[in-house]
Amino acid sequence: MSMDKDDLTALLVDAPAEEVDQIHRLLHEWSVGPDSSFPVQLSLLTRAQWRIAANLPRLMNDARKLIELHLAEYRRQSQAMAYDFAGTVDGHNKELKKKRRNSHSGNPAGCGANPGAACRRGGSRKAGEGFDGKCGV
Repeated sequence: MSMDKDDLTALLVDAPAEEVDQIHRLLHEWSVGPDSSFPVQLSLLTRAQWRIAANLPRLMNDARKLIELHLAEYRRQSQAMAYDFAGTVDGHNKELKKKRRNSHSGNPAGCGANPGAACRRGGSRKAGEGFDGKCGV
């Protein structure tokens, strides 16, 4: 019954050589005996815990990469939605400006929206009374 040396090596990276030897001896002593004995069962449990502990850095790194991928996709989608919204707003603004230009031009009495009201620019609304053909509305 031997534990993967890679798992134990990952756990003992900065440990002194003497401590590594002690842990190897302890693990070997615990593993000797019948499978139903407490020391052997404890060593199996300990090995499983070490195996999990040795894999944690890799698992955390994988999770971090996955989160970064998701965030990058969310950023891309958010940026696309913002550009789409900006394009829609620009289109509506151009359309409104065009309608406004069309409603103010060609009307000698000034603004076409409310023919009876005075021009906001202060000019006369009647042709021939100082109306310059441009409305500031």
